[in-house]
Amino acid sequence: MNRINTAILIVIVLMCAPGTVQPADMRPELTRDYKFWRGPYEKTPGPFLCIKPDAVDVWVTCDRWPDTSDIRNFSQDAIRLSKAETDHDKALAVWQWMRRVKSQTNGQAPMDPFQRDRGSGQVNCPIKIFNVHGAHWCSGLGRVTALLWRALGRQGHCVHRASHGMAGLWYEDHDGVKRWHLFDCNFGGFTLDRSRKRVLGMNEFSTDLYQWMHIWYFGEPWPMPIHRMELKFRKGESLKRIWGNWGKPFHNNISAGKDRGTRKPFEKGPYPVEFGNGLWTYTPDLSSEDWTNGLTEPLKGMAAGKLQPAQAGAPGTAVWHFRTPYLAVESEIEMKTFRKGGDDAITLSLSVDNGKTWKKCWSAPADKTGEQTFTVKLDQKFKVGRRVKIPKDFNSPFGRYAFRLKLDLTAKNSPADCRVNNITFKTIVHQSIRALPQLWPGKNTITVRGSLEKGAAVRVTYVWDDPKGKGRKNVTVAEELPYTYEILAAGGKWEDVICKDLIVDTIRADGKGSCTEVKEEPSPVQELPPMPTPYKSRCRWGRPEKRKAYSIDKCIAIIEGKEKGSVSKALRWIAELGDPKGFDAAKKAAYDKELCKQKGVKLAAIFAMFNSDREKAREALKPIAMDVKNSPWRGGDDMKYAGGAWGAGAAHIALMAADAGWTDYGPVLAKALESTYMGGGNKRAIMRSFAHIGRPGDKAATEAVRKVLTSTDHAYTLAQAARAAGAVKDKEAVPRLRELLDHPFMAVRRTAAVALGRIGDTESAPKLRESLFRIRNWKVLDHHKYGTEIWEDEFMRGAAAEALGLMKDKGSLPDLKKALKNEPVEWVRKKIQEAIANIGS
Repeated sequence: MNRINTAILIVIVLMCAPGTVQPADMRPELTRDYKFWRGPYEKTPGPFLCIKPDAVDVWVTCDRWPDTSDIRNFSQDAIRLSKAETDHDKALAVWQWMRRVKSQTNGQAPMDPFQRDRGSGQVNCPIKIFNVHGAHWCSGLGRVTALLWRALGRQGHCVHRASHGMAGLWYEDHDGVKRWHLFDCNFGGFTLDRSRKRVLGMNEFSTDLYQWMHIWYFGEPWPMPIHRMELKFRKGESLKRIWGNWGKPFHNNISAGKDRGTRKPFEKGPYPVEFGNGLWTYTPDLSSEDWTNGLTEPLKGMAAGKLQPAQAGAPGTAVWHFRTPYLAVESEIEMKTFRKGGDDAITLSLSVDNGKTWKKCWSAPADKTGEQTFTVKLDQKFKVGRRVKIPKDFNSPFGRYAFRLKLDLTAKNSPADCRVNNITFKTIVHQSIRALPQLWPGKNTITVRGSLEKGAAVRVTYVWDDPKGKGRKNVTVAEELPYTYEILAAGGKWEDVICKDLIVDTIRADGKGSCTEVKEEPSPVQELPPMPTPYKSRCRWGRPEKRKAYSIDKCIAIIEGKEKGSVSKALRWIAELGDPKGFDAAKKAAYDKELCKQKGVKLAAIFAMFNSDREKAREALKPIAMDVKNSPWRGGDDMKYAGGAWGAGAAHIALMAADAGWTDYGPVLAKALESTYMGGGNKRAIMRSFAHIGRPGDKAATEAVRKVLTSTDHAYTLAQAARAAGAVKDKEAVPRLRELLDHPFMAVRRTAAVALGRIGDTESAPKLRESLFRIRNWKVLDHHKYGTEIWEDEFMRGAAAEALGLMKDKGSLPDLKKALKNEPVEWVRKKIQEAIANIGS
């Protein structure tokens, strides 16, 4: 695998007090040398644990499974595991491994109501989706895949096709041409071209072989994640995660039934398609001198180093903070206590806002005196579904990544009359099974990373079943991090090894150094069968099977009525075969009113014409696209029905014109836009085509684009109209385009910027220079409106650089050169370099 030499953002973590985070209005500085793809600070679970943690940023990885703690690491691991070398193979590897880690939803998006990524609580953080929830909708997974590609310094977008979301990835194909490529990330699939060598892009998906949903646009990109998976521990703290569950979900939005229909068995492995659970425990060693380092703050009113009040009549207080990268489901506290009388008080209080407010959650019963063992359950819950309604005065760790517990002790007569001799905190969490670093048959290289305080060690325990036996175990202690070691599992295929438990806990170092304390019995290493390629995955959008193909002569005979058969199927095979011999038959079907009444014939006919002979189709498609009432293709007199079909057909023809470069189609598409039957989605598709075929001097196209640009507020239609205004170089559109540089949607800002560059509007250069470094006027963004925190947009930086180069603004050279020094994304650097070259010295 080629090394990725780009990096995206530096994280300047500004935390001088527990719970402090970077203010949202501070923009991060760009750098080329940051290791991860992350936002500028950790929002959840929060960086604070205690006064002095013993282990920080601990994470366990296995070289046989992608590292899900960071999307750049994940993408690099996916490429390594698939041995991918070409851009095509790398994209397929990222897509395939994303599908292995995710599961299918039951129709509900994952919810995170207390730590909302956006709006009502729908999760839009890829790290949470991978590690906590494990499933998302189609558009969510499209954005995750786009982010995985972006983390490699590439261009990737979520692509919306009507009600379905996919991923569009930009890369170079085998023929040396850079293109967009469309991947279905939820149901699975991609469509290859006729040579079976490259993945079709978004336009081709509706012109080369019509699949469905011709209207498409790029969605707003999700921001870089601000959730962290790295673990922080105190001595005596442990996290056990299982490849299963105890029936305790926070929000179970996984559908095993749907998943079986959308993924092949080799994409799932030997694990159940459901959520996972884990158990977080902490037992401070009250006999040690340093257990108080695990507190949130120093003891107040307590005897030194004890959970016992310092004096009678005055309360003693101890506070603990808990953080877990997984969602809390149930929590309990076990205490061994002593109270001499009923007036000696022990209480617990809970805070879910970092100690700003507290609510009492338990008091020791007055009649339970002497030595007692109490189990205090904090298990208030509510139903999590499509809509989340949090009960009034809800007081529970449920659904939280962090919370605090306060212990208050008050002795009436003597301090020793009221004390806690032992305390253990337990929290069951919700996590994703498929994100865990599973073992595979053969040698598994385990790496434990992080940092340790002097005297602390991390112990990692794997438990698994394989052909060698049940409950096989490896226990390894690391006194210095990072530490790498091997686990040897038996078996000859992925399904032979079934992981059960992964336990990570922090203990006192014994000074003997890092070592494996319990080693699995050696077993022979077998050569595994090759991993099935992405082509073996469920391919919803595959091409027709050649073995079922109609001959061109049979297709013609069916259309001419000389042979029985489906006309629409014959037309689809004319399109697939691409034989010019079939053009006249396709045209006959398109212009025959009776044939057009048959289901599917109208659309199939225009695809057959376009793909069998583009030159002949150029003129033959014009009458169909221009006029709904007189279109020879209409077929039927119900204008409402015919207009709807015609609008979709005209939009398809517009996409064909863009693909083929038919610059004479400006008047044709302008005429189509005048129809009252041209709906908003189809209008958007035509605007996209104008951006490709529009030319300065095309009066019809210029007027049509200007009208849409000034008459609509629909963000994604505006984005296409802005692109088209730049293509026709409409100077009268400049005032409107300048306004759009501050639009709530970044997609609109980007296209407006490039349009102003093409028109040569140097007066807009100062705003564009600012956009080389940060998001301007970010508080008006749609993201901000709905609570999403966003700090950078490499697409906007690239658009700003391109625009400044197009307008040849010499005053922008110093800023372009400054931006080039720190720009982390390779393709944006190239845009900046091209801009500098265009402007000249």
